[in-house]
Amino acid sequence: MYKIIVNCEENDRADIRCGGPLFLGFDFFVKKDPEKVKKYIEDKLKENNLSYISIEIIDYGIPRAWTLQEIKECIKKGYK
Repeated sequence: MYKIIVNCEENDRADIRCGGPLFLGFDFFVKKDPEKVKKYIEDKLKENNLSYISIEIIDYGIPRAWTLQEIKECIKKGYK
C-alpha cells in the first residue's frame, strides 16, 4: 500500500500555529502502481485548474486504498 501526498499550497500561518498542516492538498492511499496514479493525479489537478508544489509517494502498508473514481471526485471537490 502506498500513500501519495499532494501538497498544493502553503497553509495560512495562523492555522499552522493552531496545529494545522504546513500545506493544503490531498492524501491518497493506493494498492499498486503509485507512479501511474501520480501521473493520473497530475492530469486531474491540471484538468481542474489546481496547481501543486509537490507529490510524494510513501510505502505505508495501509489497508484502505482510493479508487481512481474516488480520486477524481475528491479532486473535483477541491481541498479547501
